Amino acid sequence: MAFVFINIGNTDDDGLGDKIRDAFQTVNDNFDEALNADDVGDGDAQVPTNLNLKLPVSSITANHTLDTNDRNALLRIDTEVNTVITVPADAGFTSGDVIIAQYVGLGGSVEFLPASGVSIEGAGDVIDEQWAVAVLIYVGSNVWTIIGDLV
Repeated sequence: MAFVFINIGNTDDDGLGDKIRDAFQTVNDNFDEALNADDVGDGDAQVPTNLNLKLPVSSITANHTLDTNDRNALLRIDTEVNTVITVPADAGFTSGDVIIAQYVGLGGSVEFLPASGVSIEGAGDVIDEQWAVAVLIYVGSNVWTIIGDLV
């Protein structure tokens, strides 16, 4: 597994990672405000605008079942057909583990499919455009949150 530094930019609308930065800011705001018994979503939480991450990067070229080797990593899904990423039950993930998935292929889609007993909470479960990104965050007890370019 290789490592890569990802600069997701340092200003709004700089095009270097607006969707990822916005998603992480929303998550951070909600955690910060919930921990401070504040009004969640009122926008008064402060987060850094320049975030550099060092993530392991893996290439996925077929259907894949997530495991602990995928946590806190970027999965680049390079297929030209519909691909399924299965989210397993009781796989050793811990609360706060993050998996970032990016579809780099053409002509297909990536579906995040929960195994029996797993719940994925979000506004969709498929990324279907080249360069689209989904972020999975393990909440605990086989519950995941998914955010990103979902349909």
